[in-house]
Amino acid sequence: MQNADQFLQHNLRFGPGLLDTYAHPPFLSYLMAVVWKVFGEKLLVSHIVNLFFAVLLMVYTYLLAQQITLNKTQGKIVGVLTGILLLFTPVFLAQIGIIYLEIPGTAFALMTLYYFLRKNYAMYLVSATLMLYTKEVFVFIILTVALYIWIVQTVDAIYKAKKFPLKSLIGKTLFLFIPIALVSVWFIYHKAATGWLFTPPGSNLAAPRFIAAEQIVAVFKFFFIDQWRVAITIMLLVLLEEIIVKDKFHKYILRPELLLLSLVYVAAVSFFSITDFLQRYIIIGLPFFYLIFFYLLTTYIQKLSLRTQTITVGIILLTVTLLFQSQWNLHRRITTFYFPPLEDNLEYLDIIAVGQSVSQYLEKNFPKAKIVTAFPATYMFAQPYQGYVKKPLISKSCDRLKTKQEPDIIVFHAFSPISPTCLYEIELYKFKPYRNFERNGKFMSIYIKK
Repeated sequence: MQNADQFLQHNLRFGPGLLDTYAHPPFLSYLMAVVWKVFGEKLLVSHIVNLFFAVLLMVYTYLLAQQITLNKTQGKIVGVLTGILLLFTPVFLAQIGIIYLEIPGTAFALMTLYYFLRKNYAMYLVSATLMLYTKEVFVFIILTVALYIWIVQTVDAIYKAKKFPLKSLIGKTLFLFIPIALVSVWFIYHKAATGWLFTPPGSNLAAPRFIAAEQIVAVFKFFFIDQWRVAITIMLLVLLEEIIVKDKFHKYILRPELLLLSLVYVAAVSFFSITDFLQRYIIIGLPFFYLIFFYLLTTYIQKLSLRTQTITVGIILLTVTLLFQSQWNLHRRITTFYFPPLEDNLEYLDIIAVGQSVSQYLEKNFPKAKIVTAFPATYMFAQPYQGYVKKPLISKSCDRLKTKQEPDIIVFHAFSPISPTCLYEIELYKFKPYRNFERNGKFMSIYIKK
């Protein structure tokens, strides 16, 4: 959103002065700027753009289902069931209402795999390039596709006792990597324009990272257990055990398309286990997880009568969606530092409501005050296109307070990794509590000079 506003304010032109944030490639922000240019810089317009990508994601989930199943009827059923479950998944539902890169990036990832399986390589290049120009870390999708073709060709060569097609595989791999070369153009330009590639000098994100067991556990827990995904995980494991044990089902599970989706999901879990992880990052893996589950379920019960199949699927879907729905809004009371932010269910609406109240109060009563706070309040106060203020307030982040100049107001909340720095500023300048805003256990507090 911030980059989109910069593009709009500079008449949609690129330039080094516009590259003052993190180096995610500019597709979504530039598209948003173009749409704002045509329809106006309005919050509703922004959400319509995000909703478009959510619909695109659903459409290609449905189409991809028909590429991995035994027939079109099963594919349509699996696609519809996966779409329903996605809409009931708390973290997915929340991201439809929050404008981040995950929904558009996942839509392009699904397009990439769909066109790859359809052998429509021109559209593969387009969708994979758009995917990387939306969120570059989704490069693991392309790497997984490359790994997939090597596995399939290796198994085929061994099973059929034929010559290993090394030269052909190298050529195919280089072709698959064309989108990586294309997105590299952006990073070369960004490096030349700013002097840095992915994160600005001094950023916490630029610090060396070490693989931590706690993060691996947290990632696996959120992917496979939290928000009642444990129900899907257990049923999936039971289905796998049944299908593997019964020889007559082997031909249904030993399918290249199913291998590709499984590799993608494993790659997503593994990638975020060793890099930065926020709960919304799971979005890239969810469609593949659900597609695999419903494929195995509908395959396992295919010999039953239509009535029995319908009842079985209906009971499972109803049970799981009710469990998922119970996690939509937990009304958690947050009294101490909490991170990651509440983006995993509809509780983010509480933060928006509190932010609106604080922003409007400050705009009315302290329009000229120098305010120090933490993300996301910095955006709420300073960026009118976010929908919180009519005119920007003077707002800085606690971790960017470069001088010893004392602020007029400090706004503290518990939803940012730099919130403890705001507490330090409160103690440093001996500010006192002035007013507290709260909704369903989520709060923002205004501190002023004693």
